[in-house]
Formats: sequence, structure tokens, C-alpha cells
Amino acid sequence: MADHNLNVTIKRGAAARVSAATVKPNEITIDENNRLYTGNASGKLEAVKPHMPTDPAQYPVLNQNTTGSAAKLETERYMLTNLSSAEAKPFDGTANIEIGVTGLLDASHGGTGKTTLLASAKALGRAYSSCSSASNTVDKLASVIDFRLDIAAVVGVMFTYANTASNTTLNINGTGTKPIYDYRTYAPILPSALGACTHFFMYDGLCWVCLNPLNPTFTITLNPTNWSANAPYTQTVAVNGMVADLPIFVDLAYGSLRPGREDLQEAEFMKVKNITSANGSITAVCRNDKPTETLTLKINMG
Repeated sequence: MADHNLNVTIKRGAAARVSAATVKPNEITIDENNRLYTGNASGKLEAVKPHMPTDPAQYPVLNQNTTGSAAKLETERYMLTNLSSAEAKPFDGTANIEIGVTGLLDASHGGTGKTTLLASAKALGRAYSSCSSASNTVDKLASVIDFRLDIAAVVGVMFTYANTASNTTLNINGTGTKPIYDYRTYAPILPSALGACTHFFMYDGLCWVCLNPLNPTFTITLNPTNWSANAPYTQTVAVNGMVADLPIFVDLAYGSLRPGREDLQEAEFMKVKNITSANGSITAVCRNDKPTETLTLKINMG
């Protein structure tokens, strides 16, 4: 069909009426089956055929290689992920693109499912709280919103009051009452080892293990009638909470010295040459002479 530069009128009609008599040159008729007809210069009916270029150069060149088992880009392109962006970008193969991400990565895929560092720390069992339970309260309470209790959870707790209770427990955010153990002995922590300060605890599945207990202080009495009969003279005293092989620091409890006998008691204390610790007790040793005075000693466990 010849090319025309004239205006073309398009008419739609039934196929039965599409004929040379009803179709004029430069007019196009579409029948009910969407087929195109036109009249040529000779007044004859002619079907319109689509024009397809015979020269491959007339087709647009796409960045696509259709050889092989799957179509692929002729020129390699890259999609980079920007973790600080949530922007989506179109990709047409003409250039590399950088795309963002959206959504929360849960723990099963290496994330925390949280949007802030504080929330992530809590989800991982890391938290900080305070405890205002009274000194003589056995069950200490602390609150941390969204805290997750799991093995290896670590929490810092600021205690308002120094503890005086025995067999102390800790309950973080209603996750359950758990005993507090001293990491040095893996036994119930001594009352004096929990002070009015910040203590750190790690949960081991059974109890809260205090990682920074205070060095407990003990007061003992060496009675002059309890020394062994022969040198070296020894005397063993039960001390609840004392641990073997830990350093101890011993001195006279000066507040207990009897007025007027301070110098004598200090001289008697000098007869004690060594004090060793064991689990639940201490043993004092004198070499050639033993005290004849009652000695009250203050022992700090390091």
C-alpha cells in the first residue's frame, strides 16, 4: 500500500458493508473483527497489512542477549543494597542501581526485629535497671521494659540500698524469681556482697550470677581457751561464706578493744603469725606462744 500524507478518516462498520463502493481512497474502515480496509487509487478494496521493516537495523537494539538457555543483559549491571535507605528504584538494564531495604530482620535471620539500639540490646538480653527494694527484702525487684530472659543475658542493676538479707533473689521485669550467686563461689551471695551500687549479673539458666560482688567483711573471735595444746598453736573458726584460696586481709576490730587494754591486745595479736582460709572457716596459727586475751578480728575477703 502506498504511503499517503493526507488526513485519514477512520470509519467502523459491519463486514457486510465493507466494499469498494463504500470505501473511498484515503479512508480506512474497521470491520467488526477489527480488520482494516482501505480503498486504493483505482477504487478497489484493499486490506491494510502491518508494515514490518525488512532491515534489522531499523529495530531498536535492547541491552539483551537472547542466545543460550536464558535471556541475559548484553552488558553486566549491578544492583547494590543500601542498608540506610528504603528507596525502591526501577531497573531497565541501562545502568547500575542502588536499592534500599525495608522491614525488620528477625533473630532467625541474624537480626533483632527492633528499630533502635536500646530495643535491640533488650531483645538480646542486655539491659540496665534500678532496684529500690529495702535492705532486708529477700526478693529484689527490677523493671526493664521488653527485656528478654535467656541464657547469657546480662543486666546491670543499681541498688538504692545495701543488702542485709540472706539467700537473696532477683526478679527482672516479672521473668521469675532467681537466686543470686557469687561468681567466686557459685553459692548464694553473702548479704554484705550486695552494696548500694551497680552490680552486674549474668543469667546461667538457673540463677543470676553476680559478676562484681563486694568483698565481704567477717568478724570473728579467737578465744584464748580454744588454742591447740601444742605448738604450733592453731585455732579454727567457722565463717559462713568464707572461700578457700581467696586472699584475705585481717586486722584487729579496733572498735571491740577493751578500754585500757588496747596495747596489750595489740601485742597479743602480734603472736598470730598466719591465718588461712578454707570453705566455711579460717585457721589461725601461732608458732611459739599463743594469745591469752580474747581477740576480735575483722577479715576482708578479696
